[in-house]
Amino acid sequence: ASEQDHDLRLFGAGGWRCPRDRFMTNVSMALWVDLDGVSEGEPSTLASMYDDVARVDIYSAYAEYHSKSWLREIRLGRQNAAYGIPVTFDGIHARFRPVPVLDIFLFGGHTWHFFETDDDSWDDWMASGGVSILPLEGLRIDLDYRFTMEDIGLQEAWIDHSYGGTLWYNPLPWLYMKANARGIADEFSHVGLHVRLQFDRIHMGARLGADSQLVTIRELNELDNPFFRVLGESLPHTRWEAALWKAFPAGNAGTYTIEGGWQHRAVHETETEFNRDHGKAYLLFTAEDLGVEGPFIQAAVEAHFAKITGSTGDEGLITAGGAVGYKNRIIRGEIGTWYQRFKYDYYKDLQEIEDVRTVFGAVTWKALEWLSVKARYEYENLEDRDMHTVLFSLTQSL
Repeated sequence: ASEQDHDLRLFGAGGWRCPRDRFMTNVSMALWVDLDGVSEGEPSTLASMYDDVARVDIYSAYAEYHSKSWLREIRLGRQNAAYGIPVTFDGIHARFRPVPVLDIFLFGGHTWHFFETDDDSWDDWMASGGVSILPLEGLRIDLDYRFTMEDIGLQEAWIDHSYGGTLWYNPLPWLYMKANARGIADEFSHVGLHVRLQFDRIHMGARLGADSQLVTIRELNELDNPFFRVLGESLPHTRWEAALWKAFPAGNAGTYTIEGGWQHRAVHETETEFNRDHGKAYLLFTAEDLGVEGPFIQAAVEAHFAKITGSTGDEGLITAGGAVGYKNRIIRGEIGTWYQRFKYDYYKDLQEIEDVRTVFGAVTWKALEWLSVKARYEYENLEDRDMHTVLFSLTQSL
């Protein structure tokens, strides 16, 4: 059966900064309005959390003070955590520098989830503290501890303790490294390492990275997306990638780039829904400003290696995608297609969909110095239906 759902989203963001960069403010929010009366809870493949009633989401609203003294910054209001695991909260953040090689940070307050599973959101609290060490030029080490208390509708509140460290190191102009580790309660839970090489003189670079989750993360934990509850438990797994790219500037004839790589996600236990093994080798070609300024082409070939339970069989498959378009200071237009081995539907009926092909077209027009107009259309061939999505947006910049 044919279905439709029309929603309006108005987004606004702005801020103010004093001439000496001592004081600043920031506000960003969105208004969501259901235009066609699709009621929340009614059976629909398009139903979302924004149906039935108008809703205002305030993403940030804070005031901040900066200084070159021992009190480096203080921020008050709704904000995102600057250290550790991402979280949105209403509270205070402060950073001190007692000596040149050491920052001390403290932050905490009421944690804010834009969609709660109960009505007691004001019973959710968080506090965090730690240090940022700057022992050498190009080296930074963050160590943090976080206490979280969440009311999850049970007899007792859910309380969690987590701790972690992140290291950034840029020892040479062409070498960037990041390493991180984290624990939750009494378990060592996460570890990761990423290396990036970038040789600007020869227009060439490489990326290597791996992240491993060592424990099962349950449905309620501080690693949840701040907007939604997770789809279920996340099993231990490792994700890694390797990529090599090279650009070929050709003057007036354009710039051509080729990139090849491998991406893999391996579950440490038996696969379940939302916990899949998946490997992908890919080759990406990009060409820009082909003879004249503006035209561009992207083309990708991907080889997927996974046990596929759908109609494509168990041997894996090869897919292709890409886009063609034109861009300049006033207008950008493109049409293209891409493939997803697994797609997760985050609407009312949470589900995992296999083998999704998306076709799209988009145009962005800078109508005025302060106004941009964008229209985008997407068609998706899903397992049990065809999905058509149209997005129209106006963006004002002051």
